[in-house]
Amino acid sequence: MIKFILVLKVCYAAAQFCGPGIESTMTYDSFYDCGVAGYKHAGEIIKSLPPEQVNRTQTFIKFYCFEKPKELTPSNKIEKGA
Repeated sequence: MIKFILVLKVCYAAAQFCGPGIESTMTYDSFYDCGVAGYKHAGEIIKSLPPEQVNRTQTFIKFYCFEKPKELTPSNKIEKGA
């Protein structure tokens, strides 16, 4: 089953800058679930900041979901020389 990872970035339109991505420790079973969580977390982050700061820096939250790479297991590892 494909899993998805959420990455959020705090951005500042006034400075045309985004901070480094913050990767969620949770995985999501669908792109839909990841997207809903992204909007929820983005709203929580904005609400946690002082309104004056958000207005001055024009802060916004950018997020995206990407497929979690498959982990290697004994059954899907390729042996060298094979």
